[in-house]
Amino acid sequence: MLTARLGALLLLAVLVANAQQISVPRSGKSPAPRLPAIDFDACGSPNPSIYSGEPLPFKLQADDRLYSSWQDSRALVRSLKRGTQVTRIGAVNITQEPDRGVITGEVDQSLGPLAQGDEVLGYGLHSDGLISFWGKGIWFTEYYENIAFKGACGFADKTACRVNIIKHGVQEWWIQLKTSDGVTGWILGLKQSGDKVAYGPNAGYACRD
Repeated sequence: MLTARLGALLLLAVLVANAQQISVPRSGKSPAPRLPAIDFDACGSPNPSIYSGEPLPFKLQADDRLYSSWQDSRALVRSLKRGTQVTRIGAVNITQEPDRGVITGEVDQSLGPLAQGDEVLGYGLHSDGLISFWGKGIWFTEYYENIAFKGACGFADKTACRVNIIKHGVQEWWIQLKTSDGVTGWILGLKQSGDKVAYGPNAGYACRD
């Protein structure tokens, strides 16, 4: 048993060493993160700079599965029934391949040398409703409603969408929950491989209001 636990710890150390944790936005120029890029300020993570107080429990809107980890070595902990009371305690974005987009709107001078028409890379939705992008060594964020996907913008005024995603990457989004009886685990929020996107049954309720 001890040998197995040591092996699992060594595997985790290798995974963390080969990945890069990202925190955005960043100031100044920086290279694109090594892949996979791991970001724990994902949609569903309590952000202390925005939210205050204890996370509020809520009830699952659909049956789901609770896993031991967001990593590939995860094991099923238990099945969760609709109506199960849980509390969100964290979330993570795992980017194997970033989204590719093009800047379509005006660019603030502070983001130079970025300019309209430049290609940027996207790294997932955060707890504040912003999606992080990187291009020409510059990190910036854009509110998710101001992003078009393959030209489809949610506003009648198309200039309101300042970034157009032209190619989806390979990403996963996991949400960490704690049940009312104290069991902690992870549910899948989203699994994206190019245009193939699968949402978890409770993904729509995972982001904090």
